[in-house]
Amino acid sequence: MAGDVETARRAAERAEARLARLTGPARRHCEIRSGHPPRAAPPIDRRLARAREAFRAAWGAYVAARDAEAEPPVA
Repeated sequence: MAGDVETARRAAERAEARLARLTGPARRHCEIRSGHPPRAAPPIDRRLARAREAFRAAWGAYVAARDAEAEPPVA
C-alpha cells in the first residue's frame, strides 16, 4: 500500500511541475513585455487547462491512496 501512496505522490509532483512550467516566468514575461498574451494563447490555454485537470486528478488520487492507507481495515 505504501508503494501506491508513493507512486501517487510522485505523479502529483510531476503534474504540479508541468503546471508550474506552463504558468512560469517565460509566459508572464511575454505578457508583461508586449502588453498582451502571446499569439499562441489558445493552445497554451488549452494545455494549461489540461495540466490543471491532470494535477487535480493526480492530487485526488494521492489523497485517496494516503487516506486509504491511514484508515484501519474493517474486519
